Amino acid sequence: MSKPNEPLFNVPTGVLVVIGVLIAIHVGRQVLPEDLDTWIVVAGAFVPSRYSGDADMLPGGVLAMVTSPFTYQLLHGDITHLAFNSLWLLAFGGAVAFRIGTARFIAFGVLCGLIAALAFLAVNWGARVP
Repeated sequence: MSKPNEPLFNVPTGVLVVIGVLIAIHVGRQVLPEDLDTWIVVAGAFVPSRYSGDADMLPGGVLAMVTSPFTYQLLHGDITHLAFNSLWLLAFGGAVAFRIGTARFIAFGVLCGLIAALAFLAVNWGARVP
């Protein structure tokens, strides 16, 4: 039998903050004009062709070559994509965050996202899709 003051869900605050940021970005995009939202998505998306000569032709320009390996991690295609990523963060992120702490959890997430972008680049060199 559990103690009466134990929480129903035991999720670290850091995980909830990350999910909150993802939700806030997604909601914020919904209120933007469609052309501005599209520009933001393409500028923030990781597009391999940026690195094979297309950077100047894409929204975000050359700066996005540096920022998009990180910003793509904050963008979601639709509410289902956001919901499933958030559920996975709740299910597995909490255990990781409890084990290594919030700051290291966030650093680990960013590092894994960077490695994923580089792996995507390696197998999709020059591709014009995010």
